[in-house]
Amino acid sequence: MLVSLELKAIADKYGVLSPEMALGYRAVKLAQREYESLDDVRATILNATAAKLALEAMLRPNAVSVRDCGRHAYTFCHTSTGSVLRLEALPDALSLPARWRVVEDRLLRGQPIAEAEIAAYSGIVSEMVCMLLLDPPECLFSVKRYRCRPIGRYPDVLCRFQRCDRCGAWVRLNRLYDVEGFRLCAPCADVEPFWFASTSAIESALPEQLSQPR
Repeated sequence: MLVSLELKAIADKYGVLSPEMALGYRAVKLAQREYESLDDVRATILNATAAKLALEAMLRPNAVSVRDCGRHAYTFCHTSTGSVLRLEALPDALSLPARWRVVEDRLLRGQPIAEAEIAAYSGIVSEMVCMLLLDPPECLFSVKRYRCRPIGRYPDVLCRFQRCDRCGAWVRLNRLYDVEGFRLCAPCADVEPFWFASTSAIESALPEQLSQPR
């Protein structure tokens, strides 16, 4: 199977080209197409599989955060514009037929398997990788786009709280985000606070400001 030199370099570095890595690679390429450049893009991935290796290799250092929820979901944020792209793998994208799930289980348990079965299983996995790299995006992901910006950007809001419009939790105002007119906490907005550098810079300077005599 032919793959791009970019993906080959990633696979060679880590010694693996798995379906998970292929899916993560496709997710990053879709984000790159969405934003034209990955320079100001940060991402969160909700699994700790080889998919994260593709994200970490293609985005800037420290631009990727991992929350291992076991979900193949990827959120990209263009921090300059607040444009968010969320991709969640469709149920069938990484689904093995039942017969090969049994073979995989036996491999994971270290049980003896005939060489012919191992070769056939490897062929199925290779076909899955090929499909993940070539199938149209709509066959792999559900796609959601929205705008997200921090609501509070100054120290005066640090001791003010408001309910998240989705989960109802009381949240410090500078940890709420405007998502298409709704005020959401970071988990409901599916963003990471450190993505928004200006807010972080203000907070890092705050202890020094508070320590100065008035």
